[in-house]
Amino acid sequence: MLFRSTRLGGGAEGVAAARALTMVTAFLPGSMYIYQGDELGLQDCPVPPEARRDPIWRRSGFTNPGRDAARVPMPWDSMQTNFGFSTAAANDLWLPISPDWRPTSAAAQIRDPASTWTLYQRMLSLRRRHPGWREPCSMRARHGQWELTRGSLRLVVNTTDEPAPVLHYGTVLARSRMDVPWEPGVLPPRAAVLLETSDPESQVEGETLFGVSRSHIVDPH
Repeated sequence: MLFRSTRLGGGAEGVAAARALTMVTAFLPGSMYIYQGDELGLQDCPVPPEARRDPIWRRSGFTNPGRDAARVPMPWDSMQTNFGFSTAAANDLWLPISPDWRPTSAAAQIRDPASTWTLYQRMLSLRRRHPGWREPCSMRARHGQWELTRGSLRLVVNTTDEPAPVLHYGTVLARSRMDVPWEPGVLPPRAAVLLETSDPESQVEGETLFGVSRSHIVDPH
């Protein structure tokens, strides 16, 4: 078991890809399952060999580190002992917690409008309340760009490592990346944007996603 951001490459780009994939997962039909810690964008925590608990570590002859890296304590509040997970001494925890997780604690992300936690909240709120989620879902893909449609909703995803031009326009309901600038008509690398369009089949040449006169951010909360 690896956290989603680790499976997708790790680092800032792994987190970016995980956030885009989260929007895809939330947009698709069916139930949405969240592995604890993915909603914070956590990455695998290095667990030294002497601290590993997963039986896979021993059964593999100490060659497979197992799943401990994604089973460490949750970082609830970076201002508290053991990030609020336990008041026990650090050496008494079942698994160690990563000091690198301080900026990604739940308490810090709840207050951050650009955090991964906030993106999850936004998508779950839209998923619960927007009538577009009652419509069938269709998808097409070309040149590393995915387009998913449900009624008046269109989710556009750039799966490549290069910016991609986008010709569709509409009201921006959510976007996956807040760490890079968004230029008119351009989707950043490893990014997704959710649009409310007046016509789900519209594709107007020359109109852009992020033109000042054609789009604006709407807070769904």
